[in-house]
Amino acid sequence: MNRMSPRPPIRRLRLLVLGLALALGLAATARAATPPPADVEPPTLEVRTSDHGDYDRLVFDWPASVDYTAEQQGTRVTVIFAQPARIDLHALRNSLPSDVTALSADTGGHSTTLVLAVPAGAHLRHFVSGTKVVLDVMRTPEEPAQPAKAQAQSGKGASPAAAESK
Repeated sequence: MNRMSPRPPIRRLRLLVLGLALALGLAATARAATPPPADVEPPTLEVRTSDHGDYDRLVFDWPASVDYTAEQQGTRVTVIFAQPARIDLHALRNSLPSDVTALSADTGGHSTTLVLAVPAGAHLRHFVSGTKVVLDVMRTPEEPAQPAKAQAQSGKGASPAAAESK
């Protein structure tokens, strides 16, 4: 008589646990690989501006670190962030100095593009500080003003060269 013995209960339990773990692992992997729904609003990005004398600083406060590119072509600066975010263009325009203009801020797909107009002769410096992206609009230094003492010694209508020769 050929009798098949039933599997021992422990072996069946192991197979059941292993199968369940495999199913849960596959479900978790599928959820992690699924992109967020399209109807999720991107975060609103806080942008702070400040005047540092020779340059103006824009600080973009991201909730987490973000990749970006910044390119200047003449008086136009284009910054592309590798994450979608909303930038309050009206608030940004009100906080910028009069010679820097926010032309556009667009969120498309998986990125955010900001375009600024900067003064002729200005150049861009940019870097990351933690989760912040910092843009400095550097101005070309103007000719230094003559000290008041030299102006007083030179008299009315004298040229700077004449004042230096005295």
